[in-house]
Amino acid sequence: MGPCGAHDPRRPPTKMRASESTGASRRVFLQAAAAAGSFAILSRPSTAQDGRAPLKVGVIGCGGRGTGAAADALAASPRVRIHSLGDLFADRVQSCRKALAGHGERAAVRDDKVHVGFDAHQKVVDSGVDIVILATAPFFRPMHLAAAVKAGKHVFMEKPVATDPAGVRSVIASAEEAERQGLSIVAGTQRRHEQCYLEAMKRVQDGMIGEVVSARCYWNQGGLWVKQRGAGMSDMEWQVRNWLYFTWLSGDHIVEQHVHNLDVVNWAMGGPPVRATGLGGREVRRGSEYGHIYDHFAVEYEYKNGASAMSFCRQIDGCASRVDEVVVGTKGVLHSSSGSARIVLRDGTSWVHEGENPNPYVEEHKHLVASIESGKPINEARRIAESTLTAIMGRMSAYTWRSLIELAKTPRLTRVACAAFSPAARLDLWAPRAGFGSLRPPPLHLSGSAYGRPRSGLLDALSGEPLRISSRSEEALGPSQITALITNCASVGELSAIVKKWERTLNALHYSAVCAACGRLGHGRNPDVEALWKMAAGHWLGFSRGGFGRGGREASNILHSAAKSGITKCSESDRVVDEAVQLSPSFNAQEAANSLWAVAKLGFDDPRIVRPLAEAAVRLAPSFNAQGAAN
Repeated sequence: MGPCGAHDPRRPPTKMRASESTGASRRVFLQAAAAAGSFAILSRPSTAQDGRAPLKVGVIGCGGRGTGAAADALAASPRVRIHSLGDLFADRVQSCRKALAGHGERAAVRDDKVHVGFDAHQKVVDSGVDIVILATAPFFRPMHLAAAVKAGKHVFMEKPVATDPAGVRSVIASAEEAERQGLSIVAGTQRRHEQCYLEAMKRVQDGMIGEVVSARCYWNQGGLWVKQRGAGMSDMEWQVRNWLYFTWLSGDHIVEQHVHNLDVVNWAMGGPPVRATGLGGREVRRGSEYGHIYDHFAVEYEYKNGASAMSFCRQIDGCASRVDEVVVGTKGVLHSSSGSARIVLRDGTSWVHEGENPNPYVEEHKHLVASIESGKPINEARRIAESTLTAIMGRMSAYTWRSLIELAKTPRLTRVACAAFSPAARLDLWAPRAGFGSLRPPPLHLSGSAYGRPRSGLLDALSGEPLRISSRSEEALGPSQITALITNCASVGELSAIVKKWERTLNALHYSAVCAACGRLGHGRNPDVEALWKMAAGHWLGFSRGGFGRGGREASNILHSAAKSGITKCSESDRVVDEAVQLSPSFNAQEAANSLWAVAKLGFDDPRIVRPLAEAAVRLAPSFNAQGAAN
């Protein structure tokens, strides 16, 4: 049900994968090989060479992506047979059969196993297959996955897996049912199966770049294919054939395409974000043939540990192209893109992936087959649902001029997807459309306008806890913006108000900045300053040592601020001094000098405190500036 476009949007348009030694895209390779008959040598008899029964595969969605996935499945294992095909349109099924003809008997689908129409997906599922490939327009993915899992089929499904929160909830439910049945589900996020990414992420997770504090990701390219409306085409047929350009079908390109890069960032961060603040627009692609989606987005994502990620995606011709990810840690930086991964450390050393990098489009199918043969299911559905929801958050923020904030206490956005988006967020892009005919194209998404079904506007759909939509007059700020507010406040009263207003989002670095502001604003004994300092220092101490904003620099700054503002010795100051001693090996010259001055100013004379700080100061004395030497 529903075609996939001729262009494979999973691939960057200007850069070929290192693993594709043919030097041609899969689509060109298929066409050329089919024309030459060169795939005939790959034909196999109806039984696999090792005597095991074949794995029968059904393809739902026979456009470029479905056809390519079928070819990859055939390349992944000699046991694979293409058994059934289904699509909304007969011409897409026939083009798929023609493209796969070079595989001989392994892809020879009988006429009675070819299905067309809105119920084609169910007929494929019921045709006796073992594995189902889901490659229609993304809107249909949740219902097709549910049907496959209900029938007990293993699944390979393309990304993204939904275009709205209702679809995400459905996918998560299907993931749980597949887990109960012991079924495998592999998602088309091929970077998760690409060797250079696997090795790079293993190093990130092992701490090679330190704690991840920020990231950037990009999918900037020119335009993709577009289907002009033909004579006699109904609204529904044209929109489904031109599905890239309608949000209910594709999710907009931030969801349909950029989800790859966002998935990599979530991978590095260890989970999905808690906030998205985005902007976007439709500046160049304004013709009616481009439906109503945007042509560019920029979104800031914030994660539970205070780290942030900047996301950029654009589909505008004549602009610079870039498709990659950059992950920044406290010790180094990961640079990754299809076919390439390198880590540059701050000590001047580096790591570059130089080993084999097999075609990840085939590897993902190999991993699926291996899981079936071994009886050890793999289930990637929940993970890709998280990444799809991440992209949807960014899109909705850009559409509405709002920040979307996850306020639930759970650190997992998937749980929020199950709870927060039902019933609080009821955005559901489905209205009964199971037939050709009149379907007025939805309006352009001018930021802040109503969106979704006529009976459910966006603000209604996303109202209620635990999602909060900030108003234009009370804009939700990012971590760096809150830090700037704290740093630039002009009075103790203003500082207290900032802390109270943003207390739910403050991290360790923010509390360190509050202490530093107390040192700047408090001269002599000031009970308000002292109370604020103790509160902030206590919260800072509550974060894990070595985490984001919880290092030697912050310990030195907090200690220095206590001395500057005249804080009396207390349990918080004692604990901060202990932290400074523990973290003193990581001090730079200024931090060592400031800490040593502060403990003297505060009246600490215990050798167990003074000696480590003095040793750090002596070790770093050659680097002191005039102020450090004076301290």
